[in-house]
Amino acid sequence: MDQKETVLRWDSKRWSDFQKNLEQINQNNSFQRARFRELSDWKSWSGFEEFSKICPLTTKQEIENDRVSNPQHGSNLTYPIEKYLRFSRTSGTSGDPITWMDTQKDWTWMLGNWDRILEEAGVDRGARCFFAFSFGPFLGFWTAYEAAIQRGCVCIPGGGQSTESRLATILEEEVEYLFCTPTYAMRLIGTAKECGIPLQKNSLKKIIVAGECGGSQFLNRNKVDTEWGGESLLYDHYGMTEVGPVAYEMPGGERRFANFVGFLSSRGD
Repeated sequence: MDQKETVLRWDSKRWSDFQKNLEQINQNNSFQRARFRELSDWKSWSGFEEFSKICPLTTKQEIENDRVSNPQHGSNLTYPIEKYLRFSRTSGTSGDPITWMDTQKDWTWMLGNWDRILEEAGVDRGARCFFAFSFGPFLGFWTAYEAAIQRGCVCIPGGGQSTESRLATILEEEVEYLFCTPTYAMRLIGTAKECGIPLQKNSLKKIIVAGECGGSQFLNRNKVDTEWGGESLLYDHYGMTEVGPVAYEMPGGERRFANFVGFLSSRGD
């Protein structure tokens, strides 16, 4: 089988899986039926290209309005509420924080995306990973943490620690992969200077950042490399509470989607 045929068969299977999702949404999701009138014609669509032209973008304002009209979790639910086992909440940087519920299938799909990101970042079984996040309902922390556990990494949580304590743990435990936001990566450097903690003797291979902009900015990348004594330490990826991990960087600054179309067929509820 040549490469073209392989791609066509893969695309056909993805569309077939996606149609099953569309059928469930059309039957059970009142939010999508109300805003996407053409949804009832899902059987007639030929593939993703046609779907993309017809399907309207979902805006955050639509979701916020739906939550006001349908408290507590809105009407954008494809399954009975008891099937949703995972609770997350957005940061609220551009509006009120929004609660987001996921089924176990949703969660497993997101862990698979994270596993792909970890592989590309060079995180192997047994790697020592430190997560400089709180234990709040932040989807990025929990999915990254669980994906690293499944990958067989040593996972060290930093929730509840001061920045100084986190720095001590990173150095004493010879952490190889640090997970944090770009802003917090800068804060670690500032706190180290204030406390007189030398950073040059460390075991870091990558600082995997997400949660906000900044991980791909040259000034931040250069400062991190200079202060920690590494080369290309920052590894950027991005996602959203509503969709999970979406993309990760490649050499040269290119972004690659982390099975994004797979999201359409797996996490559409």
